[in-house]
Amino acid sequence: MQLTSRGLRVGTALAAATGSLLSQAPRPAIAAEPWKVDASLLVYSEDDDRVADVSFKSLATRVLDDEDTVTLGLQLDTLTGATPTGAVPLNQPQTFTRPSGRGQYEVAAGDQPLDDTFRDSRLQLNGGWTQMLDSGDRFSLGGSFSREYDYMHFGASSGYARDFNQKNTTLSIAGAVSLDRSDPVGGSPVPLSDVIASSLGDDGGQLKGGAEQKSVVDLVFGAVQVIDRRSLAQLNYSVSVANGYLNDPYKFLSVLDSQSGALVDGASADRSLYRFESRPDSRVGHNLFAAYKYHFDSGIADLSFRWHRDDWGIDSQTLEGRYRYQWSDTLSIEPHLRYYRQSAADFYRPLLSADDPLPAFASADYRLGEFDAVTVGLKVSKKLGVGSVFSARVEQYQTRGTDNPVTVDTNLAAIPHYPDTSATIVQINYRFEW
Repeated sequence: MQLTSRGLRVGTALAAATGSLLSQAPRPAIAAEPWKVDASLLVYSEDDDRVADVSFKSLATRVLDDEDTVTLGLQLDTLTGATPTGAVPLNQPQTFTRPSGRGQYEVAAGDQPLDDTFRDSRLQLNGGWTQMLDSGDRFSLGGSFSREYDYMHFGASSGYARDFNQKNTTLSIAGAVSLDRSDPVGGSPVPLSDVIASSLGDDGGQLKGGAEQKSVVDLVFGAVQVIDRRSLAQLNYSVSVANGYLNDPYKFLSVLDSQSGALVDGASADRSLYRFESRPDSRVGHNLFAAYKYHFDSGIADLSFRWHRDDWGIDSQTLEGRYRYQWSDTLSIEPHLRYYRQSAADFYRPLLSADDPLPAFASADYRLGEFDAVTVGLKVSKKLGVGSVFSARVEQYQTRGTDNPVTVDTNLAAIPHYPDTSATIVQINYRFEW
């Protein structure tokens, strides 16, 4: 299972690099600075015994005597709990075979089908180097590697930035490429193949394959403009192109009889209780990010907006605001509010009808459905000494999905199909010099 990274992902790293350009203007030669280390522990926990994530992350940065900058990162993640399979809740019990084909689990009538075998861990390493050129321009290189039980990632990135207008304007361009390998438990299922036949090995070896690969190329153009001594604005445009195996091998769809609304018999050759999902093998996404920062006497306000559109039919908008209030010389408080909304992918559907021909693409993965999400949180930071800061944040995350119309069995209309999520996030962070 590919973990959702909150670490130094390519897109996040490129955006962060663009946002920090103002602090990297050329300066007289100095002695090498000490390492600046950020270490954090994050706990993410969904309600109802669903996904829980414990993540440790550290990032060390050092400015060398030639003003070049080196960064080294490490992240460890451990996930447990239960996650939605894509099957719909029904007015009858359901029995599922585990991905390995060994063992089964049962879901009670009316309950959301959850896979309680969801467990994974990941080790991620990354590093970067930024060279300060004689002209004051900056050139950067980076690399990343991560390993999970069934997933491996290799990535590389590069960027270039230049100042104009007496260093009040910074333009940048950055690119990244990643090569990923997916080796699911039990093999990679053939899209829209029979889940039960594959899990029990009754497919003659034709419904499961070996490891699959995908590639992702990202390109980011950025601009940062100092407006006055109190404010600045940032604008980024990025495009992402993914090719290869883009399915989630553990997600599937229920197949219901169009007349009764019940699971089909599954005994005939052309019918199945459940079928694995099928997604296109390419995806092109466009993103526009704008931010504005203003320094008040009492603190700093940070507002941002992100717009996304891709050729899967997903449109999303993210509006986010923070205000870091400087309570005293050593204590700051930062409330945080984030709103996210997205439309459903063109091929998203909660279920399949047994009497309709199979579509080319279909997925019941709730992450591809229509939903909105709100995050509310608070962060407190305390300076402990020179170069030493301790901080803690607590956030509440809530999603609310929109079910597609169900055209079979009116009894299903009373059962929500989109698995709304409520989660608590707690993070502690310690920054120090070494």
